[in-house]
Amino acid sequence: MSLLAQTLAGRLRSLDFSDWVGTLFFLGSAIVIFTRASQFSILLLPIFLHQLLAAASFLIFRTAPKNQSITWYARAAAYGACFAVPVLVTVVQMWRPRWLIPVPNLHMGAVGGALWIYGSVFGLWSLWYLRRSFSIEPEARELRIDGPYKIARHPIYAAFILEYTGILLVRLSVTLSLIYMVWFALMFVRARFEEQVLESAFPAYEAYRQQVGMFGPRLFKGSNKGDVRPTDAPPAENRHAVELAASPMVPQSTYDSII
Repeated sequence: MSLLAQTLAGRLRSLDFSDWVGTLFFLGSAIVIFTRASQFSILLLPIFLHQLLAAASFLIFRTAPKNQSITWYARAAAYGACFAVPVLVTVVQMWRPRWLIPVPNLHMGAVGGALWIYGSVFGLWSLWYLRRSFSIEPEARELRIDGPYKIARHPIYAAFILEYTGILLVRLSVTLSLIYMVWFALMFVRARFEEQVLESAFPAYEAYRQQVGMFGPRLFKGSNKGDVRPTDAPPAENRHAVELAASPMVPQSTYDSII
């Protein structure tokens, strides 16, 4: 057996069952919504592309996670945030399409279109920084704080907020507003689970969290626990951890689940 075949065989054996489920479900959802909910297909296209890249990331090489959450409720929040909008929109479009009839408003539609475009571009930029560290479930591989991660701790989720808010303004209805709120709640819980994983894997993450907002720039930055005054010098056994948090050369992080 060639080296390539051995590598591929080992990779397939290491795949989590949920990786396959996630990717196949994304493909199925995309097909259904493009055939049954054509009114939303163009608006949801960038989001599907973002999510599909994350779901299919296990097909390319990526390092083993330094830490991960394997609880069922963390996984439920992750997959719920991924699938809530496409699934609910598809179901409503198929069975109660009149519930999604929008209230026309030219000005809100223009603002929504601008948010949708900006969110789509920002999301692609964020995905480029993640590259081989895509993950749907909460997993920590590397700590990245540059690029879009200087703007938000979860820039991909920030992009989804912009895109879904744009869709909501373009297609404003009570039903779509309720779907948006369900998705946002699941996405917020998902982000919290991810941060627990990151904090346990990278001691420097707490200092970063104090300086950067979850989904955008922090207006009022907290005190940086990495900045220690001489009078607050830590004991010798803790000095290395504090110096790591204070150092500008913090390891870069590529983790932001999805999803």
